[in-house]
Amino acid sequence: MEVDTILQLQTIAEKVAVEAGGYITAAPKPNNVGHKINGSSLASQVVTKVDVEVQELILKKLQPSVERLDLGIMAEESEVQTGCFKKAFYWCIDPIDGTLNFINQRPGFAVSIALVDQNGAPVVGVVYDPVRSMLYSASIGNGAKINGRPWRLVSKKSNSLFCDHSFYTHNKRVLWEQYLNGLLLSTNERFEIQPYQGAVLNAIGALRHQNGLYLKFPKNKKGGGCYWDFAATTCMANEMDAQAINFDSRRLAFYERKDVFMNEKGVLFANNKQWANRLIQDKANSPTF
Repeated sequence: MEVDTILQLQTIAEKVAVEAGGYITAAPKPNNVGHKINGSSLASQVVTKVDVEVQELILKKLQPSVERLDLGIMAEESEVQTGCFKKAFYWCIDPIDGTLNFINQRPGFAVSIALVDQNGAPVVGVVYDPVRSMLYSASIGNGAKINGRPWRLVSKKSNSLFCDHSFYTHNKRVLWEQYLNGLLLSTNERFEIQPYQGAVLNAIGALRHQNGLYLKFPKNKKGGGCYWDFAATTCMANEMDAQAINFDSRRLAFYERKDVFMNEKGVLFANNKQWANRLIQDKANSPTF
């Protein structure tokens, strides 16, 4: 795909994400929460009427590009369409990542839209955080942006682990802090676990901190996030020369496999490559998850 076309699609995705974010913030607090067959965690199973409505809005706005360029579509609130992998490129959409936060009216949810090529590499990544009015965007070879400005430097220097809901519900916070402090830091520094958000904004948080981490160790149960959770932020990490890898030290890729879950190899976002390598080498000694 030509550079001009990629940039056009990035602009389209940015506008759609912001419009979808506006729809979410205008929506009333959801009072009917459904459950779907998905991963092993509560966060991956909940769904609201707003999730479905926002997805419909996004798909409608992206449809002209789908028809014009013969693009595939993968969207969280639809059955996974394996036909999208036969296309040269496909849209990968999460209408509301962090639905649990949205249900509880807590910051941490976002709209995520990516364009992925046939080899599983994201070539466009767009995330909109409607609570904070923050637009994160990237496309292959064109760098990353925050609210339209170049995102070149890490903006915060704290040592932070961004974590999912399960870190709190299973009382793992202290255990993880002890493990990470012992593995990664000297005795006079502290590693802090940040309040949990959805996977998309957790990855963004890791990328915005000089010593930030977001990780999901490999596990046998289905889960660990899905393609739509990580495709957009992987594009950003790649453009920033940060780490968006699995625990085989390979870049995250989103191509046809037996399913779209990421649990088999795990997920790791980090700016500090040395930390990422140490975590991968020591994964066998990590706390039980």
